Amino acid sequence: MSDYCHISWTAGEARVKGFNASNRGKATTVRIELEVTDSDALSWIMRQLQEAQQAAKLRTVTTPTRRARARQDNLLTAADVLALLPAPPLKLSDQRGGRR
Repeated sequence: MSDYCHISWTAGEARVKGFNASNRGKATTVRIELEVTDSDALSWIMRQLQEAQQAAKLRTVTTPTRRARARQDNLLTAADVLALLPAPPLKLSDQRGGRR
């Protein structure tokens, strides 16, 4: 999969009607308004936008919040639970032979 996301259409099927940008904090939002005249082009553009959105979600790395990290630190792992259990009893057999 490419690291680049793009949308495309054949000339005459759609056109850019307008665009603007707004800045809030660290991120800038760009809004693009398209005017689409062909239903097949519309479905193609929507599919490309959905794929770009899914690709962005896969690349996004979420960091746990402080509360989630604390909750995760308090959880016992399987190895911790096994360490808390008593050792199993030894299976000893009488090696002297003969009758009991």
